[in-house]
Amino acid sequence: MLEPHQVKSAILAGLGDYFIEETELQFPDSWPVPESVPRPLTTRVWAEEGARILEEGKIVPRHLASANLIAARVTGADPKVLAAVIRGAVAPTVSAESLRAIHVPVLILNGKADAANLKTAGLLEAIPGARSAACDGDHHSAPYQPSFQEAIVQFFAEQWALRQTRPTSDH
Repeated sequence: MLEPHQVKSAILAGLGDYFIEETELQFPDSWPVPESVPRPLTTRVWAEEGARILEEGKIVPRHLASANLIAARVTGADPKVLAAVIRGAVAPTVSAESLRAIHVPVLILNGKADAANLKTAGLLEAIPGARSAACDGDHHSAPYQPSFQEAIVQFFAEQWALRQTRPTSDH
């Protein structure tokens, strides 16, 4: 989006339409998200809910955001520090208008089992020339799957081949 001339192509992995500002999250019906969580359920709202539970330090039965506190306890992380990280770094979003400024080829790559990132139509519409691909795995396991690595190598190989056939003013 900043248009650095060094960037010739890019891959967005582990991102779905929720990355677009104010896009409403749509979790599967089986995921425990209480009605008490403010609506519309955006990335910002969900991040705040997860941070709140971390700060309170109490697991809430039948509440998906309690997974943050469980993970903190299992790893020995400080819940209050994680709450600050979630608020400051985990939930940034961008406007669709900003995404329209991207003028390099983009691959949107997600695991087939990454329930939160299966919807990418908004990203594909907003980023000119973007395309999507799926690999094995979910949000956490996809980078370790051979199909993830193969998709990356294939995309960059295609981009390299295209640059070899096009005259450029960069040389």
